[in-house]
Amino acid sequence: MLSIFGNDVWYMTPKQIKEHGGNIKKGTHTVPIVFWHVYPEEKDSGGNVTKKAHWILRYYNVLSLKDTEGVKIKLPELKKLDFTPNEIAEKLIAASGAKVMHGGNSACVTKRGDEVVILMPNKDQFSTTEEYYATLFHELTHWVHYKDASATEWNTFGSEPYSKEELTAEVGANFLLSFCSIDASNTYNNSVAYLNNWIEKLGKEPKWIVTASSAANRRFDSLVAKAFPEMANNGQADSEPHNGEISNAEASQPASDLVAA
Repeated sequence: MLSIFGNDVWYMTPKQIKEHGGNIKKGTHTVPIVFWHVYPEEKDSGGNVTKKAHWILRYYNVLSLKDTEGVKIKLPELKKLDFTPNEIAEKLIAASGAKVMHGGNSACVTKRGDEVVILMPNKDQFSTTEEYYATLFHELTHWVHYKDASATEWNTFGSEPYSKEELTAEVGANFLLSFCSIDASNTYNNSVAYLNNWIEKLGKEPKWIVTASSAANRRFDSLVAKAFPEMANNGQADSEPHNGEISNAEASQPASDLVAA
C-alpha cells in the first residue's frame, strides 16, 4: 500500500515520531497500513482445544519522514542495486520509440497528454537487474498495444479484456527476456504466480494462454523488427489483428507453431 500511495521509503506512526523527538509538518496527510495475523487453534497434549483459532486485523496511520521535522533516529543504509545494463535489451527499448520515465513507486503504462508513456520506479529500487528488465518488458509489451489505442479501448481493471491483456504482457516479457539472454530464473516463480492469477480470473480457459502467446508473439516480432530489422521476415513484422483473438482451429495448433520461445 505504501508503494502505491506513498512517496518515501521511511514511515513512522505519529506516536513513533513523537517518541523520537520529531514534529509533523502542517498540512501533511497520513497513509493507512494494515496488520493482519491469523492465530491457529491450540490444543493440549490430549487433543482438546484450549484456544479457538482467531484472527486480528488492525489499521495504522503512518507518515513519511519527509513530512516530519526533528526526528532523531539513525536510519539503516539501503543497499543500492549495482545495475548492469543489457546491451540487447537497451537497444530494443531505444528502438521501440517508447518513452520510459523513471521515478515514483509503480510501474504502468499511462497517458500523458496525447502520448502513451511507460512509468517505472528508479533502477536502484529493484532487487536485481533481471527484475528491472522483467518489469519493463511487461510494460513495454503493454505499450505496443496501447500506444495506438483510443481512450475507449483502455481496459477496466479485472475485466476479461484486462485479464487477457495481462496474460499477453507477461508472456511477452518472458519472450523478450529470453531473446536478450537475461536469466529470469529468479523472477520465474513470480511470473508463474502472476500468470496463474489471471488464468484463474478467466475461468481457467486454456485457450486464453494460447491467445495471449499468439498476441505476445506478434508484439515481440514488431519490437525485434525495429531493433534488428535483419532478423525480421523480409524486414516486416506481423500486425496484431482483432485484438489478438484467434480461432478455435488456431488454438488447437501446437504451441511451437504460435509462439517464439
